Amino acid sequence: MNETSSLLVISQVNLVRMFTGRKHTQIRAALQKELAIMKDTIKYDSLNIPKEKNAVAIATPR
Repeated sequence: MNETSSLLVISQVNLVRMFTGRKHTQIRAALQKELAIMKDTIKYDSLNIPKEKNAVAIATPR
């Protein structure tokens, strides 16, 4: 499993935690936000930006 895959698995676990007791619109908004973060991370990976910046991209709320 590469680093991007590991980060995506962590993101999925975090999404499951976020969804507990949430309404449909809140879940949809959270998914859209998480997808944007994942897309940014994949772009950073393809540009060979240091690993630390990938971690910040995942951890920083938008």
